[in-house]
Amino acid sequence: MPSPHTIYLDAECFIRPFGGVAKATWGLYDAFCHKYADDFNVVAIRRSQKLQHPLPKGMKDLPLGYSPVREIWRSLILTPLSWMPNVHAIHFPNNGRIPFGTSNFPFPRKAFMTLHDVLPLEVDGYLEGERRERYIKRIQDEIDACAFVMTVSQYSKSQILRHFTSRNEIVVVPNASTLPKKHGRLPLALSETQPYFLYTGRYEARKGIDTAIEAMIALHERQALTSQLWLTGQIHYFSDDFEALVKKATDLGIIKELGYVSDEHLATLMHESRGLLYLSRSEGFGLPPLEAMTQGCPVIATNLTAIPEACGQAVLYVDPDHPQQVQHAIMQLEGNAPLRMELIHKGFKQAQSFSWEASADILARALRQYVFH
Repeated sequence: MPSPHTIYLDAECFIRPFGGVAKATWGLYDAFCHKYADDFNVVAIRRSQKLQHPLPKGMKDLPLGYSPVREIWRSLILTPLSWMPNVHAIHFPNNGRIPFGTSNFPFPRKAFMTLHDVLPLEVDGYLEGERRERYIKRIQDEIDACAFVMTVSQYSKSQILRHFTSRNEIVVVPNASTLPKKHGRLPLALSETQPYFLYTGRYEARKGIDTAIEAMIALHERQALTSQLWLTGQIHYFSDDFEALVKKATDLGIIKELGYVSDEHLATLMHESRGLLYLSRSEGFGLPPLEAMTQGCPVIATNLTAIPEACGQAVLYVDPDHPQQVQHAIMQLEGNAPLRMELIHKGFKQAQSFSWEASADILARALRQYVFH
């Protein structure tokens, strides 16, 4: 029996708070390490400091040195490591961040990366001028350095090919939910305490969090709604206007900011909420709606970018630029119990279309075809 191939994983994402990149990387390798243990060894390379989340079972841990400056550590450790002859492959899951250019990487077919999206080129004002040019050059160099590139949706693949050229394959490896499932009971149609809708994710203008808060304020001011909006994710006031909006809603008793929560807590919050408000204007995949569906949580979402790939026909779609449409959808979930149950059942079925086991199969095929052939 041939010896297993070894994959080194840039595991820096597990040191930071457990956000979208870390969840996607963890979910993929949790399934991959279990299903392909006889064929591949996966070794996590990281700085010697506390992990924010345990590594997937079956993944080996290799903490190597420490520097408070992440990029210095990457240059001093990851670059020399890539030159070692026993390194069969090295995966960079955090939108590349390969600490060497193609001219410095002697065995470029060993590297592969996950480019979740190219939103910095799609969101107006995100990158401009010289910063935009540096980003384009970095990503193109990293694509050139890789045996293949993974991304998370057909939409993201189309956008990568729109902005960059690749002589190698762009492989779509979809995300799935990593949340523990709440078995044994249906969601609480009305919370036993304060009824609430839920927002989860980073505080960013493109995420539509301001649109969600404005809709809740408008409904409360008309006395059409009693449910609150609970916010999870890193608290970050991205503008003075947004900070003032949050303060107004907080003073009115309309929103509650919970900050980062554990996956267990998030699953419970989704399970017992009236619904998830996901009004993002630009996404490479859109994981929170899929997570919500696994918990029996109805979803209001936008029909933009990659979101329909994750959501299918299992959500209420709205145009975030039409406030009345957003408010109407919220009131539908507030008062229409049959509609909530219809969306819950559709959501369960839609979520079954995505699994980390299926994504692990795609990764294994890509490795055999493009790296270990």
